Amino acid sequence: MRMETKTMRRGTPASETLRVVKARTREGGGSRASGGRRITLPHASIANNMSSLSCPICAPQTSADDADFLYYPSDEEIPVSLCKHVYGYPRDLKSKYTFLEDLGRGSFGVVRRVVDTETGCFYACKTIPKSRPTWTGGMDGAQREATTSAYLIKIQQEVNFLARLADVDEVVQLRRAYEDDECVHLVMDLCEGGSLADRMKSSGKGGDEEGARAAMR
Repeated sequence: MRMETKTMRRGTPASETLRVVKARTREGGGSRASGGRRITLPHASIANNMSSLSCPICAPQTSADDADFLYYPSDEEIPVSLCKHVYGYPRDLKSKYTFLEDLGRGSFGVVRRVVDTETGCFYACKTIPKSRPTWTGGMDGAQREATTSAYLIKIQQEVNFLARLADVDEVVQLRRAYEDDECVHLVMDLCEGGSLADRMKSSGKGGDEEGARAAMR
């Protein structure tokens, strides 16, 4: 239990010294005045180091010992081997999901179909490496695995944006963000309705902007 004492001296609007002792326990917050009368404060659960106001999707839940790298100069390269615990996201992805086939690849990651080992439901998992290939500067075109604080923050922002849009029907829902030593993994709803190009082709509306709008209605 952590005790914190605040004192209001004579000369203030209160006519006598007021001493309030605030007590916080791991079960929740509370204050106790000097006379023993308990003052109830808004309850805040801190199980798993989370408050009741923390985002259940992207709030840190484990130790983020390497979070200091988020505050490095944006142009300073950081060895990825030092960035194992940057965000504090859960690290038990592989115990909860089984990875299946690839669904797509891009410049910054790969999306795979995964299945929940408990419910059997299918989801899409976007895997984003914390590193990106960086040219060494040599004439041989060699690359090294490095990252920067700006890139690490970019990953964090993507997670935060998706989490904040969880209630928007037009945006795919992020179920949970996970972290391991090399990557961040975003488990999202699996969209199986085909690509926009497929819908435009089947609708016969053409490939212009109006056709895209019609296919998305």
